[in-house]
Amino acid sequence: MLTFSTLIGGLFLGVLAGLLAFFVWGLVKEGVEDPKKMAIPALFLLGIFGAAFAYVVGVIFQSWPLFIGAAISFTFVVRPLFRADE
Repeated sequence: MLTFSTLIGGLFLGVLAGLLAFFVWGLVKEGVEDPKKMAIPALFLLGIFGAAFAYVVGVIFQSWPLFIGAAISFTFVVRPLFRADE
């Protein structure tokens, strides 16, 4: 039961990690394309979302059922987000 509930929690964390990865990637891409437009608020947001993304990834890699659930939902969430951006 504990493994199953951890897997379900991994599904939620995968969605959260996918959304954070989308925001972080967008801010990094904006800064690389035109660094002069990268303002202080964008750097501040990158610090917030980047640190949150790193923390979530660290938590996900602590348990294999959590990692499996997160990997499943991360792939389903990230595909449409990054495809719409291209």
